Amino acid sequence: MDDLEYLLRGGRVSPLAAFIGGILNIKPILDVENGKLVPVEKVRGRKKVFLRIIEIMRERGFQLGNQTIGISHGDDLEAAEQFANMIREAFGTKEIIITMIGSSVGAHSGPGTLAIFFLNQELI
Repeated sequence: MDDLEYLLRGGRVSPLAAFIGGILNIKPILDVENGKLVPVEKVRGRKKVFLRIIEIMRERGFQLGNQTIGISHGDDLEAAEQFANMIREAFGTKEIIITMIGSSVGAHSGPGTLAIFFLNQELI
């Protein structure tokens, strides 16, 4: 079962979107706003998703080199470590914490999911 199948079962995407997304290797980028998942965009291929998330971090992030960045993964430590290295290279971030995604989120998002946590504004 791919990641879109889990999103389909959780009611996050339609059956048609899951089918087409699976064929075209489309990966959704989601954000959490007011406790709800909000689609940001869809990207073809995992490497392009990683590069696009780096761009989003660059657009939204605040002093990313000085932050502690969090990465949670759905049973894909290798991808989490690869993405952590990309973050270090892009922003000079020294502290990155990698953990597993919780079972509730994992049940809806599936294996291979990555969640990235960073501050997007200065705290006052």
